[in-house]
Amino acid sequence: MTLNYHRQSLENHLNDIIVNELIQIDFHNIDEHKICEINDKKSPKSIILNAEGKQEVYFRIGNSSKPYSFNEFYECCKRRFKI
Repeated sequence: MTLNYHRQSLENHLNDIIVNELIQIDFHNIDEHKICEINDKKSPKSIILNAEGKQEVYFRIGNSSKPYSFNEFYECCKRRFKI
């Protein structure tokens, strides 16, 4: 699979072209294994995950990500982005 395939897959599920600006994907060969390295940057706006016909929003809290309902997402956005 090519790097473009992986980027397109991320764009399709995240539904946002900003993925190309925030995510760096590199492949390395280590001991005859292909390793995928993904580095990401903090997004200046929320990104919604599109999976199997439903939309999900996750917020990073400490060292984990938590899925949010629409109401939780709205309240968190008001606090976080001061809307």
